[in-house]
Amino acid sequence: METKEKTMNKEIKDEKASEVVIEEQGFEPIPEDTLISVEEAVVDKSKIEIAAFIPFNSKLVLIDKVIDVTLTKNESGMLERDYATGDLALKCNLVVNYTNISLEGVSIVDAYDAMCQNGILNYVLFEIDKSELDFIEKTLYANTQEKILLNNSLEAIINRGIENLVSKIPDEKGMLKTIKALKGLDTSKMEWLDSITEALKGVKDKTTENTEEETVL
Repeated sequence: METKEKTMNKEIKDEKASEVVIEEQGFEPIPEDTLISVEEAVVDKSKIEIAAFIPFNSKLVLIDKVIDVTLTKNESGMLERDYATGDLALKCNLVVNYTNISLEGVSIVDAYDAMCQNGILNYVLFEIDKSELDFIEKTLYANTQEKILLNNSLEAIINRGIENLVSKIPDEKGMLKTIKALKGLDTSKMEWLDSITEALKGVKDKTTENTEEETVL
């Protein structure tokens, strides 16, 4: 019997994993009457149909989807990679795009566990053309690294800081309000401001005298 904590953790994982699978399947739409569930695939692997390849654009869509759910931003705006979700996203998308196994309406985490436990994932990955997997894995890695490097670069961090500062600059109405407030200040009561002003004036006068003496010499 699952504890409340385990149930909550499972719900959180399912909620995040619900964004993993994309709907597009194969080079040509697989007829609905040939789609099978994970349970059917476990019972009879001979029912699994595996596409030799999928179009270039479909592979790019798959890769982008995996990156979207793999990378998350922390409180500082830096990108971080969630390896566990990335592995789940990649393998489930491969199943959906290259086979007639449907994951619609099921818990993605449960389906993933069932396919791992019963050897479905290994079977599918073994049957998919190696060149297809190589392209997807290499492009996925390169595009992920590029996004992380661009987002986490010093230039990007500085730009985000500037944008944050600019966003805090008051609008015209706010500026007028600030100016009005400054005009209403009674500077005669600011003894500390007068002291600083006199001190700075003394330093300036002393500097001028030294300059004049050096000129005469």
